[in-house]
Amino acid sequence: MDDLLGASPRLPLGKLSEELGVDRHTLEKAVHRIRRKSFRDYQNKKLLRKAFILLAQEGNKSIKDIATTIGYRTSEPFSRFIKTMTGRTPSEIRNHRRRRVPPKKKDQKE
Repeated sequence: MDDLLGASPRLPLGKLSEELGVDRHTLEKAVHRIRRKSFRDYQNKKLLRKAFILLAQEGNKSIKDIATTIGYRTSEPFSRFIKTMTGRTPSEIRNHRRRRVPPKKKDQKE
């Protein structure tokens, strides 16, 4: 389940249960019992983690490209999701993450 959600964090519960060959309700109960959170909360955590990774590592990609990579059709709902979950916009998160990684000095080897 972690691998499927990691690859496609917006995969609906019904589709995920089909992929795993498990009843939807059973899967939802198992997530709640093991993770101590609802499937939606667990899915949002996975989605947010993937967004943070892409925002940090894919500096050359636009926010729209990252949104579509994760499974959104446009950047607006993606930006709303990020803002709701973190209080920051995707651009703010990207800029903050860039500042945390010091640039390499010219004479420093890679």
